[in-house]
Amino acid sequence: MKFTYNNYDPAIVSLIIAKATKQETVAYARKHLFALLGIGELSWGEDKPFSGGAADLCLKPRDMAKIGYLYLNEGSWDGKQVISAAWVRDSTSKQVDMPDPTHPEVYGYGNYWGLYRARNHSAFYAIGMGGQIIYALPELDIVYVSTSTSRMIVVPPQLRFPAEDIVPSILSK
Repeated sequence: MKFTYNNYDPAIVSLIIAKATKQETVAYARKHLFALLGIGELSWGEDKPFSGGAADLCLKPRDMAKIGYLYLNEGSWDGKQVISAAWVRDSTSKQVDMPDPTHPEVYGYGNYWGLYRARNHSAFYAIGMGGQIIYALPELDIVYVSTSTSRMIVVPPQLRFPAEDIVPSILSK
């Protein structure tokens, strides 16, 4: 199997969710995910003919961190299992190699999460357009988020910041 980025798979999953639940993916996610995390203010492509899936999710940084924290805690939020722990483990475990000789710290991809090594610590991350990042280091109990107004995708420098600056600062304490 070989990694190839695409937006079609998440769009198909979103359509499956909509068909199975008989409601728009965004409405389902608002009730069964976002509301449980205390996330009320968001948009997810509601102005488009089809919403949900791979793009256009707009969250505040604090709410992005809640998603990272949910995954850091194996799908549990305030003592309630919001997402299956097995799904969280599978989605943050390598499903396919994603080797890049120029960036060896990026080593794999799970189910919608990239995998990264930060100073010998495993991390997983989600990246949005222009540098929106949710980055989690389970061994260190850290969730880091980054936002940007850039329309460019400049991934490696943004992924290196936690590894090169945050992690060493914490480990030196």
